[in-house]
Amino acid sequence: MKIYDHPLNNEVTVIEIEKLDEKKSFLNNIIDGFEIYGCAYPSASCGTIDKKVIYLDGRRRNMFNLDDTDILCDLTVRLADFELDNNSNTVEKSISIAEAAGDTTLLERLLLQPPEYFSNFKPVTQAA
Repeated sequence: MKIYDHPLNNEVTVIEIEKLDEKKSFLNNIIDGFEIYGCAYPSASCGTIDKKVIYLDGRRRNMFNLDDTDILCDLTVRLADFELDNNSNTVEKSISIAEAAGDTTLLERLLLQPPEYFSNFKPVTQAA
């Protein structure tokens, strides 16, 4: 397991689950969540604490030969979902975040993604 600040927003912590973590029973609920919510999803307590948390399925890194930019795309889309307002959508917000960060590699990679990529990040109901 890796724990680090989101590369584009230090108010968000990323908990990246790795292959070895599958043997740790206390992480079973998080790992099960990837099948329900997709490859990156917010903690159920998101919004109830000062710092938001995203769980990331880092096991995909080796399975699909993903590079750091692929992972950053996943994290950017989930971050966009945090920051959505009534006048934007996930695609627009993700591109806006990449532009604001000045990361042209990320921006180019996001622009190459099919629309289905952005819909793979299913919304999660936050804890009451």
